[in-house]
Amino acid sequence: MAISYLPGSASLKITTKPGVKTPEKYSTDMEFNSVAIEASAECQLTGIEGDNPAGWTLGFIQVQFLETNWGYYRGAIDADGSAYVNRGSSTLRGATHCRDTKSKGEIWFQNLSGKDLALASNGKLPMTLKVQLMDGPHETYPLYHMNSLTKKYNFLREVQLEFHFCTVLALMNPSKQYQFLKHFLWNMHWQATFQPSSFTDSDPTWTVMLNSNKLANSGNCSQIAEGGPIDPKIKAVLTDPTAANCNEIAGLGAAAKMMESRSWVVARS
Repeated sequence: MAISYLPGSASLKITTKPGVKTPEKYSTDMEFNSVAIEASAECQLTGIEGDNPAGWTLGFIQVQFLETNWGYYRGAIDADGSAYVNRGSSTLRGATHCRDTKSKGEIWFQNLSGKDLALASNGKLPMTLKVQLMDGPHETYPLYHMNSLTKKYNFLREVQLEFHFCTVLALMNPSKQYQFLKHFLWNMHWQATFQPSSFTDSDPTWTVMLNSNKLANSGNCSQIAEGGPIDPKIKAVLTDPTAANCNEIAGLGAAAKMMESRSWVVARS
């Protein structure tokens, strides 16, 4: 009898739901921090005495499938101008779906060294494999931008962020064949406006005004679903070694250029 997954043995539990913290000024930046999502999962391998389960692996595969990421700056008065930057532009980023790994070609999401990936070794069957997940999206926007058209400082006025993920509990056999056991969707949203206490002080205090819509500043998580996702665009990047890597995509977004204007009205794209 060959080693196999014991049907019905998989469990996945969200132990800490995702959440967003109110943006805070830190030095010359506005920081967007989150309450990290945390989850625990396990499954069992079965076989007969003498079977060697070494090479079986349990872990998480994570795909990001949506991102909104833009900031708007404006001067103290209309004549000081404004600026807009879109780090989430699909034109700039290229791929809309990417696999969330440290580098391109990797499959497993790894953010908790020694806990987020379970590697079976030769031992007694049935064998239980256990893993944990933790992830907390973060973003930073500078408080100031020098407008090259007006030669005046523009101050951070508004930011909107949305990060959407699909996380899959997966089991891989020694032949690198994957079985998707369970999955869930989750996201993080921020939308806020900002106002410095002074446009002349070198280190003013900042007022943060959150959008009153409860979904605009929130972390959300779906129910746990059996098997893998059915969305073909998500399925296409789960284990494809050539799939776009989220860190590389984020780097393209971070290189977005400011679109400037001589007034508070600026083109947005």
